[in-house]
Amino acid sequence: YYSGDKTLLYFTLGKIAGKDTAARLGKFVEKGHTVRLYRLFALANLGDAKALDQLIDILVAGTLEDKRDAAFLLGGLDVKDAVPRLEALMEKSDDPFTAVAAASALLAQGEQKAIEYLYKTMSKGVPIVADEAERALLVAKMEDLDEFLKGSLKKERNIVTKRRTEEILYRRKPKEFR
Repeated sequence: YYSGDKTLLYFTLGKIAGKDTAARLGKFVEKGHTVRLYRLFALANLGDAKALDQLIDILVAGTLEDKRDAAFLLGGLDVKDAVPRLEALMEKSDDPFTAVAAASALLAQGEQKAIEYLYKTMSKGVPIVADEAERALLVAKMEDLDEFLKGSLKKERNIVTKRRTEEILYRRKPKEFR
């Protein structure tokens, strides 16, 4: 198997498999880092608390790329067990990248607080962290996001934030509608 095949397999199993599958998945040992993350996602989505803890730990202590991957996977969970812990990380983390990654995961879970946090970070954060918040807002699939951004655009006084917001709204619109 290619690692891409395994990641897709684990993601799909995490979404559709039953609890009996979790016991079998728990026995696998994966060598590839990304494949291990997707395996953890599958286990966490099937109710394995230890796998959820490991994904949260990666969000806290991983590299920036690991944090992005963990945030994506935590955002895709069908179980809401991670939401309170992600909210605490977003609000109290000393590491701004961890807070932004937690907010990204919450955004994928449909949490309104995450939109406000990411927008504030984009407008007032250190440039590299603001870029990460902008990226999260750009790729988010949340329905209320465009309305929030349009409303914020009307009130925004900071020219840099205004331009960032306009760019996000432009790039979120499908090309056929531009």
